Amino acid sequence: MTRSFGPSAVVVCLFCATAAALAQNPVTISSTKLQSNFNGAIGAGQSASIAASAFDFSGQPTLHTIQSVSITVTVIDGDTGFGPNGISDTPYPPDGGDYGDDDFDVNSLGLRLDGIDLGQNLLLNTLNSYEEPFGPEDYVTRTITGSPANKTALLSALQDGLLMATIHDSTGISQSNGLRLPGTNFTGTQQIFVTLSITGLSDSTLPVVSVVAPAAGQVVSGTNANFSASASDGGGILQVEFFVDSVLRYTDVNSGSQTLFYFGGGPGQFNSTLYNNGEHTLRVRAVDTDGNVAEEETQITIGNGCDAWMAQYFAPNDPNGNGAADPDRDGLTNLFEYSSDSNPLVAKVDRLPVPLIFEREEDGERFLALRFVIVKWATDLVYRVEANGSLSGTWTQIDPAGPATLVAVQDNVPALGLKTVTIRDVVPTSAGRRFMRLRVTKQ
Repeated sequence: MTRSFGPSAVVVCLFCATAAALAQNPVTISSTKLQSNFNGAIGAGQSASIAASAFDFSGQPTLHTIQSVSITVTVIDGDTGFGPNGISDTPYPPDGGDYGDDDFDVNSLGLRLDGIDLGQNLLLNTLNSYEEPFGPEDYVTRTITGSPANKTALLSALQDGLLMATIHDSTGISQSNGLRLPGTNFTGTQQIFVTLSITGLSDSTLPVVSVVAPAAGQVVSGTNANFSASASDGGGILQVEFFVDSVLRYTDVNSGSQTLFYFGGGPGQFNSTLYNNGEHTLRVRAVDTDGNVAEEETQITIGNGCDAWMAQYFAPNDPNGNGAADPDRDGLTNLFEYSSDSNPLVAKVDRLPVPLIFEREEDGERFLALRFVIVKWATDLVYRVEANGSLSGTWTQIDPAGPATLVAVQDNVPALGLKTVTIRDVVPTSAGRRFMRLRVTKQ
């Protein structure tokens, strides 16, 4: 039996599309106000607004659950200094400072948002005093963070994006409660900024995303291929990210109300020649305006022909970079190495066609058969199986897809992007000597 070796054939890629939601990270929304209405002492049962107007969270992600609330107070000095005022005040323990009204002196005060008491986890007692005088351009910051009580009521109040913040003294144990700026030393250059932050999970509804092109299993070639996705979400899509083999290659940011997104920003921008021939995984990831993420991936095959395959291994004008050369001296030409997806620079003969004897089950008749490897993306090759009773004369071509002659097909064997095919002769061995060969030609 004689053998002629050549490239493999194109295989339909596996459809491996899946959609998955990635773990949702907490979202924090924040608003900062200049405190302008929080300068006096309050007593038992009294409240004081932290700022003259409501904290505004509009335009930020809509929270659907609340995990924590944080309030940060920052005092920024001007050019006059912020220190002792000469007033004989009795500092409230455990402050113990010498400056009376000049400190952060906040004790037993609860934080309320739109009149909703946030509970014991957000008492402002830990906004402790700053016990040294301010120098020019000094500032000091204090922050309290806690899980609030009455989360459901707070979430409802937040729906309009506005929250009025107050402090409330439920005990009245100190008449100097409050953030006090002493009148004898306050010239208007000192400023107190208050930042209110709320952390939780935003809209948990996942966007809907799918790969539009290329289709699963498609053989992609050329410099102007399409790689696109559709994505939609009730709250809007922020962007769609395009991955090739788990590497982020492009991000298409939503320009308005688009639902179709493209690699490269438009049709025909996917240059498949930048990637090696063979199977690749394409993935699209959609991110909605609330930070929810969904993705889908699919398997495709890139097949840019023998010349592109040669360019993976040989420099331009390399004399070994042609189909008839055998640079690794394993007896197999580059054309055969291409047809079986072998490395032309490593001597290996494990993908040679293998002769077999096939026995027909119904009558025990025996046939010569040939098992060989096909490369699914080698669309520029033609595979022909031929048989003859001698090494001379006319060879008969055998239909590789014929139901009587196609013995077996093993997809993705011996590797992804390949398939192993077994074809039998049409004439039984009882008729005499038989020969089979595989002929591969480049189109």
